[in-house]
Amino acid sequence: MSHSMYRVGSVVGLVVLVLLIAGGVVAAPATRSDMAPSIGWAQTPQALAGTSNFTIALAAVVPSGLTYPVGIAHANDGSGRLFAVEQTGAIRVIKNGVLSSTPFFSLTDKISCCGERGLLSVAFDPGYKTNGVFYVYYTAVNGDVTIERYTVSTPTSDVANVISSTLILTVAHPAGNHNGGQLQFGPDGYLYAGLGDGGGAGDQHGPIGNGQAPAVLLGKILRLNVRGVLTYTIPSSNPFWRN
Repeated sequence: MSHSMYRVGSVVGLVVLVLLIAGGVVAAPATRSDMAPSIGWAQTPQALAGTSNFTIALAAVVPSGLTYPVGIAHANDGSGRLFAVEQTGAIRVIKNGVLSSTPFFSLTDKISCCGERGLLSVAFDPGYKTNGVFYVYYTAVNGDVTIERYTVSTPTSDVANVISSTLILTVAHPAGNHNGGQLQFGPDGYLYAGLGDGGGAGDQHGPIGNGQAPAVLLGKILRLNVRGVLTYTIPSSNPFWRN
């Protein structure tokens, strides 16, 4: 199953769960107050009667034009732009509901694609509005999972005028599937990266599998300090950093 299908499945599952709760099929915790009698789980649908009269619907960000979209992000710069990640190697800008014809950025010459490989994620530095820094996660031509930093000279531009790039991390990945791929900045300012387990099936790597081996980066969510340093450092609060 492809990387993008996992994400779509998660979103659809969440929407279905919310719809079930709204319709009273699945009970949701009721709001309580000091004046109200205790409400049991079985009483919850009755308690919510008259308060769940709303509709949830899915709407397309853009009706068409994207090739193998696997992710979407914003730059937190007040522009209202969305940046759609295409697995084939391009990042496209969506502004006011319109998809740009010219890619914001392209990595087609650096990546291996497709299946579960390709350009998988983009994350914008919390200070992108002023520093123009963003990060991408992709599988390189040789299959290595890769995180790279790029800096643009004009953050407001819809086409990335790159002035520098820095390779942050590469990890050899034995098989073509299970590449992970999500990048996200946390409220702590650290970059979180979800790495795949090395591929194959059932994490049959080493005696206990990559996901269970503390000294192996594969099969982990990494927390990286990438701001103000050349590549990255490990936060001292990471209990595993000495490994």
